[in-house]
Amino acid sequence: MKKIKDAVLGGEYVYRSNSLKAEFLICAITKRQEDLHLQQMLQEGGVDIIRMKQKQQTPA
Repeated sequence: MKKIKDAVLGGEYVYRSNSLKAEFLICAITKRQEDLHLQQMLQEGGVDIIRMKQKQQTPA
């Protein structure tokens, strides 16, 4: 995961002459495949990502 993060954050991205800032969050779902359908896994992962972003924005 670190190699992927470094590759994504190490690049400079420009879209229509606008510089873009890359962010990188990783979310792992720790449930058996039989317990969730794909859509449920994606929804749970999305909720975790929102929580992670909120933690990053909250002053310590």
